[in-house]
Amino acid sequence: MHRFTLDPDFHDRRAKKIFARSVGYPQLVAELVLGLDAVAAPLAKASRSSRLHFLVFNAASAGLQACVYGGLGYLFWIAWPLSPFANR
Repeated sequence: MHRFTLDPDFHDRRAKKIFARSVGYPQLVAELVLGLDAVAAPLAKASRSSRLHFLVFNAASAGLQACVYGGLGYLFWIAWPLSPFANR
């Protein structure tokens, strides 16, 4: 990601500040955003969040990801014309 920016240090400082200010809430959507899941753990460590706090938000993030992708899969399955439930 740093290849595409003119000032990579600015984006590092900004990400740390946002993560520290919101204390783990970006981690809830980290699994859904491409690339953010790779930096969620290092940012949690840099913002000095506790292990328990990290694990709770990580578990909630995994549950949210499962619900979102499961729900989308269900909607696409129902909408598929060859589905046995498509004529409802």
